[in-house]
Amino acid sequence: MRRLLLTSAAVLLAVCTAHLARADVIADNFDTGDAFNTTSGSTVSLFFSVGVRVVPAANATATDVFVAMKSTGTANITLTICVDASGHPGAAVAATSLTSVLVNTADPQVYHGVFATPQPLTAGTTYWIKAVPGVGGGSATWMLNTTGQTGYASTTATGSWVSNGGVGPAFRLEDNSAPPLSGACCAGSICAISSITACNVNNARFAGIGTSCNAVGNTTTPCCKADFNQSGSVSVQDIFDYLAAWFAGNAQADINGGGLGVQDIFDFLSAWFAGC
Repeated sequence: MRRLLLTSAAVLLAVCTAHLARADVIADNFDTGDAFNTTSGSTVSLFFSVGVRVVPAANATATDVFVAMKSTGTANITLTICVDASGHPGAAVAATSLTSVLVNTADPQVYHGVFATPQPLTAGTTYWIKAVPGVGGGSATWMLNTTGQTGYASTTATGSWVSNGGVGPAFRLEDNSAPPLSGACCAGSICAISSITACNVNNARFAGIGTSCNAVGNTTTPCCKADFNQSGSVSVQDIFDYLAAWFAGNAQADINGGGLGVQDIFDFLSAWFAGC
């Protein structure tokens, strides 16, 4: 049982660390764990292109794009960022090719493209990510998201764009143009340095830009490790939440950083009685 808990804690900590390392996200309609619809999608071929709307909430620079696609043959697909033209994709301002990464498989995967020229995006302005066949043609399927995000358009051989109010393709647009503003992220009884947007997990609170994690032996600043649910105050509920996390093998219960064990319970209770 102890070995199982330690293994679970290690896995969860690795998952949490990977999430905290993610760049600033401009737009994302993937479900948890980059999940997407594995059976339904929109065809991208010589006669059929697909575009999805993007309206940034803040000024950003688009550097990377992730899409869920599958191809059962040789496919040369190019992703472009386009300006809006009366509700449809207009002129392309940045492009990246998936030709070298698309694989011939019936199982869809998440593919990563990097724009050769990072594209500045203005907050509140409508843009499009459009998928079109590159040199040599071929076809692929752009899988749909499972979060219900809607609003995309498609074109046929006539070149006429047609609005479609259905569920849109799964994608994520990221800004890797500069290191994200970061600080201490208090998550349960642990602390990790992350960006503001990445400090978005259960029982988490961002301590502030430029803040460092607690010094060894410090259980109060900047992260109050007794406030397990990061509600802003220490209460009996924190004990219940901590024990539930510990028994579940959650890495957030590793208060002493030595791997999840019985000693963590004693260390947490000691911090809880000391208060913050």
